[in-house]
Amino acid sequence: MSDIKLVILGITGGIHTVASVEDEPEIILSHWSIRECDRRDGRRTRHLVGYNMAGQEGRVSSAIEEFDPDRLHVRTGSGRVYELVGKSGTHVDSDYVWEQFLYLQHAKNAAD
Repeated sequence: MSDIKLVILGITGGIHTVASVEDEPEIILSHWSIRECDRRDGRRTRHLVGYNMAGQEGRVSSAIEEFDPDRLHVRTGSGRVYELVGKSGTHVDSDYVWEQFLYLQHAKNAAD
């Protein structure tokens, strides 16, 4: 008879407010992507979704205002600047935060 191993994976956490732009003006994101959605006010906005390396958490930005593809720098509506590292991709934490963002903002028609 073969040995059967059971693996239990526990996920804890949730979503929370983030530090102000004054306290955290720049963030380095890995496993990043740019996603868009229709907001309930009728606007279609684009957001960074990625893994905040310093904070070790998934992150969704406010709407993107400026994108410099050569330097991989993004400035959002809040004024925060994001430095993107590595290739675009996904991360389980950031995907979770994105889904919560869509739900809380009543956003529709999300796309990567």
